[in-house]
Amino acid sequence: MISRKRYYRMKRIIFLVILSLLVSCSDSVNKPHGPPYIIDLTRNMPESNNKLSDFVESIDYIKPDTSSGGFLSWIYGINITNEKILVRNLNTINIYNWEGNFLTGINKIGRGPGEYSHILDFDINAGTDSVIILSGRTLHYYSISDGSFLKELKLNYPAWTFKVLDDEHFYLGTPPISGEPVPTHIILNRAGEMVKYSINKFIFKSDFNIGINNEVSSYRTMNGIFYSEFLDDTLYSVSPETGFSPYVIFNKGNIGLTIEKRNSPSLEKVFQECMITSGFFETNTFLFVGLTYKNTTGIVSLNKKTGEYYYNENGIINDLDGGLPLKYALLSNDSILISTVLPTEIMSHKVDDKFKNQNNEFMKLKSSISEEDNPVLVILKLK
Repeated sequence: MISRKRYYRMKRIIFLVILSLLVSCSDSVNKPHGPPYIIDLTRNMPESNNKLSDFVESIDYIKPDTSSGGFLSWIYGINITNEKILVRNLNTINIYNWEGNFLTGINKIGRGPGEYSHILDFDINAGTDSVIILSGRTLHYYSISDGSFLKELKLNYPAWTFKVLDDEHFYLGTPPISGEPVPTHIILNRAGEMVKYSINKFIFKSDFNIGINNEVSSYRTMNGIFYSEFLDDTLYSVSPETGFSPYVIFNKGNIGLTIEKRNSPSLEKVFQECMITSGFFETNTFLFVGLTYKNTTGIVSLNKKTGEYYYNENGIINDLDGGLPLKYALLSNDSILISTVLPTEIMSHKVDDKFKNQNNEFMKLKSSISEEDNPVLVILKLK
C-alpha cells in the first residue's frame, strides 16, 4: 500500500509534469480570433448555474511560507515557470517553489543603479530567466534564479500596465488621463521602438489629470494578451501581427463610465454609480469577466460554445471540496487557473455539511490556517 506522504508526493510530481508542458507552450499566444463575443449587460441576466466541476478537474492549495522575508500583505499579480511561482507584493516580488517554500525576492526600492521607485506591473520571460518590472518610464530586468539586477530599458512612453508578447515584442498600456489624442496602447520591439499603436479615442479637456486604480488593465490567457479600460466598452486582444482587435464587446447602455463622468469633480462618487467591467480569465469553454455596479461585485460567465451568459454575485460555486467560490483568477492558461484567498476568508468560510467529514486538502487547510499565514494560492486544474 502506498503511504499517504508518498501519494501526495506522486500527485505533486504528476501536476508539475503537466505544468512543465503547459509552460513550455505558453509563448504560443496571440492565436487568431473570430468575430468578437457580445455581452449585453443591460438585460436582466439569469443567475449563473455554473459550478467548478463544469470545467475544473481538481483543486490544489499552496500556502506560501512566511520565513526569510516571504511575508505577503496582499497579492497583486502572479507569474509562473516550470519550477517557480512569482508573486507581486505591492513593490516587491517574492519567488517560491511549487511547494510554497520561499526562495528569494526582488526588493530593490530606491533611486540608484539597479533600483526602482515602485512597481506598476511585472511580467516574465522564462526563456531568458528574467523578471521584468515596469516602474515609471523604465523596464527593469532581474534574474528569476537569484533576483540579481540584469539591465534596464528606458521608455519613451508612459505606461501603467505591460505584458511580454513574444521574444521580440511587448505591450504597454496607459489610461487617457490627459484626454489628448496620443498613443495609449503600444506594441514595442525589444529596442523600445514603437511597432504598432492605438490613439486615444476619448478626447476631453482634463481639469484634474488624475487616474483611477486599474483604469487600464492587461491580461494573459490561453488565447493571448488582452487589455481593457474603463471608458471603453470593448476588451481587445493584442498581437504584433494584427495589432489591437475586439475580443469581447459589452453593452452597458447609459450606466457605463463616460467622458463627462470621467472628468467630473465628483469622480469618486460618480464612479460608484457606473457599471465597470474589470478582471478577465477564460477556459476552453467559458469566458469570465468581473462586474462592479453600485458597490456590488459579481462575475459574468459566457459559454463560448452556446453564446449564453449569466451573472453570479457570489462567484462560481465550489462543489468539488467545499472551499470558497471562485470570484477571480490572477493567472489563466490552457491547464490551470490560479486564484487567491485570505486566511481569514478560509477560517470564516461555512463548509457544506456533505464536505465536513471529508479529509480533503481544503478541510486540512481550514483546520491548520491562522491569521498570521500568507494568502493562499488556489490552483485549479482544468478539464
